[in-house]
Amino acid sequence: GEEEERRKNTDAPPPDRGRVRRWIARRLASALAEQRLFWRLRHESEAGLVHPDDVSAADAVALTRAEMARDYARHVRWCIIDALLAIAAIPVALIPGPNVLGYYFLFRAVGHLFSARGARHGRNEVMWHARATPHLTELRAVLDAPPPQRARDLIRIAELLGLERLTYFINRTARYTRGS
Repeated sequence: GEEEERRKNTDAPPPDRGRVRRWIARRLASALAEQRLFWRLRHESEAGLVHPDDVSAADAVALTRAEMARDYARHVRWCIIDALLAIAAIPVALIPGPNVLGYYFLFRAVGHLFSARGARHGRNEVMWHARATPHLTELRAVLDAPPPQRARDLIRIAELLGLERLTYFINRTARYTRGS
């Protein structure tokens, strides 16, 4: 269905016309999806954390807090970089028309600022309620399966976890899928 159509669209090389526009749109969509969790986390006092059942709840929370600390540092760094680039783009404002370059870097700086605040809040303030699941433990084994079996098992695990985009996420981010 939708997953197969998305796979067809990502496997086929895009036509030359519009390639840059699609690349930019994909980058923006990806950045928004990644940062959405942190943006929402800024206002939360409690959150759920689902983890593999062979990892203790305390270890899962500790790993999550450590990852939040890394994300905080990364988002602060990019906030500063993008803010400086937005300032550097001010002379472009002298050219008639919208300062798209400045707006782009300003948008990124604000997004990274909100993400950094959410990561810091998630690390320091949020009470995490950990819940173990065997499906995430099984997911590790599925990643080493041959591609046809891996695809079937990923779809099944995605349904069990209620994560409709899990297969897409794994295929997009997993190192081993580049060649398969």
